[in-house]
Amino acid sequence: MLESYIVLSTYYKEEPMIITETRQRDKIAVIGMDNRQKELVRELKLRFQPSSVIHAKTPEDLKTAAGVIVLPVKASEELFNDIGWMDQLEPDTLLLAGLAGEMLREACGKRQLKLISYLDNTEFKIANAVPTSEGAIKLYMELSGQTVAQSRMLVLGFGHCGKALSIRLKALGADVTVFARSPEDRIYGKTLGVDMREYKQLPKLVRQKACIFNTVPERLLDGSILTYMPRSNLIIDLASAPGGTDFSLCEKMKLTAVLASSLPGKFFPKTAGKILADTVAAIINDQKEDE
Repeated sequence: MLESYIVLSTYYKEEPMIITETRQRDKIAVIGMDNRQKELVRELKLRFQPSSVIHAKTPEDLKTAAGVIVLPVKASEELFNDIGWMDQLEPDTLLLAGLAGEMLREACGKRQLKLISYLDNTEFKIANAVPTSEGAIKLYMELSGQTVAQSRMLVLGFGHCGKALSIRLKALGADVTVFARSPEDRIYGKTLGVDMREYKQLPKLVRQKACIFNTVPERLLDGSILTYMPRSNLIIDLASAPGGTDFSLCEKMKLTAVLASSLPGKFFPKTAGKILADTVAAIINDQKEDE
């Protein structure tokens, strides 16, 4: 009986050391204090042990080591001006970033850190297209002072965002024309009742529409197109910076053009935080399965 008690005591004496090490490795640090990041923290605590999720304004503010660090969707340049904080990370620490630029990739490579851009995740792109498109519609109504119904709209691109936006504009009663390069996309759009066109028709149709939504991350709205636009037209560019619009030329021509980035976080932080939490949790679980 005494021998059994000794074995049991040894077991409980050693186990907390193992638990402490595991918890430190499994900690998830969320960086950034905007409303989307705050909602991300709340959602992650519902999916993981609440004590394993920590929140800090900057990486330098972290008081404990973490196995996963989630950076903001648009990490500010200041975050990487001094990357000394990365020297404190253990090799194989997982960094989840939004816009993972060359500087961040190079810094992670030198330190043997794992870097994954959650913006490249297909499930994230599909889910995030919904608040992006609804945010674009909200922005249009704010800038134009008009309802969507009976407004004449152009949508450039028929990817995840282009599809979500076109469907919603049409459902709200807008006159919608969509430009897509792929013949398959044009056929698919027609099955949804959307007026689909080729890009060679764009110069002619920009004169007839009140608003252009661009979702394509390449320069499409340049001088060859903007020349045909009346000053009353509105451009809402949803593509990643620097967008697909010549904004300097728009300014010279006195055209209203807006680079509308991060609309989900701006208008719908709770929805955006939940979408990001779903993606982050899926990536973390996939990484654990691969270990």
